[in-house]
Amino acid sequence: MSERRRPARARRWTLWSLAGVLLLGLAAGSVVLWQHAYDLSEEQVSLRHDGRLLDGVLALPPDGDGPFGLVVFVHGDGPVDATHESHYRPLWESFAAAEPGLRFMIAVSPAVIWQRQGRYNLLAELGAEGAEPERVAEAPRDRETVLELLDRGASFEDYRAAMGDGRDMTAERWGFIQRNHTADATDDLRAAHDVPVLLMLAGHDLNVDVAETGAAYRELLPDLLVLRYPEAGHAMVDAAVERSTVQLTLTGVFAPRRLYTAGFLGDQADYLRGMA
Repeated sequence: MSERRRPARARRWTLWSLAGVLLLGLAAGSVVLWQHAYDLSEEQVSLRHDGRLLDGVLALPPDGDGPFGLVVFVHGDGPVDATHESHYRPLWESFAAAEPGLRFMIAVSPAVIWQRQGRYNLLAELGAEGAEPERVAEAPRDRETVLELLDRGASFEDYRAAMGDGRDMTAERWGFIQRNHTADATDDLRAAHDVPVLLMLAGHDLNVDVAETGAAYRELLPDLLVLRYPEAGHAMVDAAVERSTVQLTLTGVFAPRRLYTAGFLGDQADYLRGMA
C-alpha cells in the first residue's frame, strides 16, 4: 500500500509545484504590466519641416479636453525611438499632471560644442576601460583624421578607405556626423537668456564634460538652476546599476520608474510646481 501511494503523492507534489510556478509567473507578469501602465494617452504624429518628415509620439493627459501645455522632448546624439525605449514615459507622465501655461527648459546631461564633447567622450571612455597607453595616444590621432575628412566633406567611402572597414560606422551615421560635427549651442543658449532653465548634471558622465557645460550655462543663462546627481551616469541612471546588466534589466522590467537616479523625477516635478 505504501509503495502504491508514493507515485500518487509525487504526482500531487508535481502538480502543486507547477501550479505554484504558474501563479508566480502570473503575478510577475501582472507586476510588469502594472509598472508599465502609464497615466497617459499616446498617439503617433508626423511633422513636416524643410521638406523632411519627422515622426514622433504625442503624449496627452488621459482626461480633459485641453488645451494642454506642450513639452517637447528632443534627444541628442544617437538613434532611438520617440519614447527612448519607454524610458521617457515616466517623465511624460509627470509632466502630463503638471499645470499648463509654463515656459521653461530642462536640459539633462547636455553638451555645448560637439567637437569638444567628442574628444572628452573618447578620452573618458578609454580611461574607464583602462586602455593601454598606446591606444590612448593613438585614439586622438585617429579622431583628428576623422575631423579632417569631415572638414573636406568626405564621403562614407572616403572614410572607409582612410579608416578601414572594421570601424563601428554606417553610411547613415556618417551622414549624421557630417551634418552636426560643427554644432555649437552657444548662440542658442544666448538666445534663451529670458527662459527659466533647469540644468541636470550627472556625477559619472562619460559622454559630457559636466564642468564645462555647467560653466557655459552659468555664463549665458541668468535664470538658471543647476542640480547635480553624483551617483548617476549620462542617462541619469546610477552608474552602479548601469554596470550591472542583471540589475539594469530587472529594474527596467519590474520598476521602470525607479530606474532613474534618486530625486531625478521628483526634482523636475518640484521645479515645475515652483514656477506655477
